[in-house]
Amino acid sequence: MKPLVFLLAAALRVVFIGDPQADSPAEVEYARQAIREVRDLKGIDLAVVLGDLVNDKPGLLDSLKASLDSLPFKWICCPGNHDRDIYHEKGKKRDMTTFRKVMGYTDTTFILKGVRFISLDDVREGPNGYEGGLREDQKEWLDSVMAKTPKGMRTVVTCHIPLSEFQAKDSLATVFKNHRRVLAVCGHTHTVGRSTLELSDDVAFEQVLGGALCGSWWRGQKGEDGLPYSLMNCGAPRGWFLAEFSDRRDWYRLQYRCTGRDTDDQMSGRLRDGMPMVNVDGGATEGRMYLVSGKRRIEIPRRALPAAEAMEVHEWNTGIGKSLRKTHKELFIPILRMKSPHVWAAETDGETLGGIPLEGAVIEYADKAMTVRREIRL
Repeated sequence: MKPLVFLLAAALRVVFIGDPQADSPAEVEYARQAIREVRDLKGIDLAVVLGDLVNDKPGLLDSLKASLDSLPFKWICCPGNHDRDIYHEKGKKRDMTTFRKVMGYTDTTFILKGVRFISLDDVREGPNGYEGGLREDQKEWLDSVMAKTPKGMRTVVTCHIPLSEFQAKDSLATVFKNHRRVLAVCGHTHTVGRSTLELSDDVAFEQVLGGALCGSWWRGQKGEDGLPYSLMNCGAPRGWFLAEFSDRRDWYRLQYRCTGRDTDDQMSGRLRDGMPMVNVDGGATEGRMYLVSGKRRIEIPRRALPAAEAMEVHEWNTGIGKSLRKTHKELFIPILRMKSPHVWAAETDGETLGGIPLEGAVIEYADKAMTVRREIRL
């Protein structure tokens, strides 16, 4: 009898990059610099760009592709609504002619280290020019792909417009019914977020909003790296998600990486309106947060509040005046007063929270795919 040999499958490491959205040669250079950080990562198997490589400038697609071709690993890209050709002929609708010519595909699927990847062009004609959804031929193709995919196989669906924005979700619920391990990763919103997507009463999986490499459209003061601040409305900095897929029961782990920052810089704290507010970049709506000091722990609830960092930008915008805004448009980050999905905040009793002194305490955050722990800094 031959001896039994147990092989531990190597983890699969994937980078998900939202919306580079370059609008000019200068912004192509910003994107190239940010992509170089991805290129220098070790042990990466795949990069997925979540659409909007360019901002209605299909002539820049070749330049962005050349930068992505410098990556020492495989990469793919979903088409975005701003990657389409624009025609000035009456009645001629926008399409993906240039994108298809440059990239060679729109929809694609493959298996890498036991994980099924499905990349979709989910931008279709709509009442306002476009909407999120699939054509009938795409639905048939997707159904055939999932019909060949074992029910327990790890499956990652990537597209530009979030699946949650689709008008009709019944067909998707039918396609993914009984598939137990599915993850959707999308771009488009220029925000970072993670929540459960419920397609029907019995079909649900996590949807990740991947943020944008350009943040808020390459705007704002430049940092030491020469890139604009570009903070997003949710309070997350420019960046990307790093995912690690394994055969464990919790089959994927996530980390949001901020461009130009340390790898563990995922959490920021502010004292605002008398409350300690903690912003966890990439945190999930189901995540739990605790303030810890020694053996004492007290939970900090998630609050539907604007991120303190975003409010600081909004206040700066309000104070600069219209004339400066016109002459220095590139400094103006168009921040909206939106409620962030990844802010945790609590009322304090002076300098303590539930009797735990804020000074020197530690914040612990955890959800099913992410953990962050660091000393609180307000």
